[in-house]
Amino acid sequence: ELYLHFPEYSKLKNEGCAVIAKNPYDCNGYYGNGVVVFNHPDDGYVAYDATCPKHLEKPTAVRLDGDGCGFSATCPHCNTTYWLTTGYPAEGYPLKKYRVSSQSGSILVYN
Repeated sequence: ELYLHFPEYSKLKNEGCAVIAKNPYDCNGYYGNGVVVFNHPDDGYVAYDATCPKHLEKPTAVRLDGDGCGFSATCPHCNTTYWLTTGYPAEGYPLKKYRVSSQSGSILVYN
């Protein structure tokens, strides 16, 4: 489980913005690369593992485009762009999706 609290993650209050979050104690995603949490304009908060599925043998995390408010993330190793609205690239496997619950100023990400 990963808990995110406002105002630390206040960027997430804006639709179309995302952060890569890590919890020092638990849910850090594959290889500890973190979890992408995105404020989806239609679906509320969604979360994906930040590890590029094309490089599971390497600790390669995606980077958020547009300073986190660009609707996409790109792998710095292979330049694959993932759309945060779906988690999918133009071709290939999507980012691993996590469940999300939000209430009263906090977001919970879990399997």
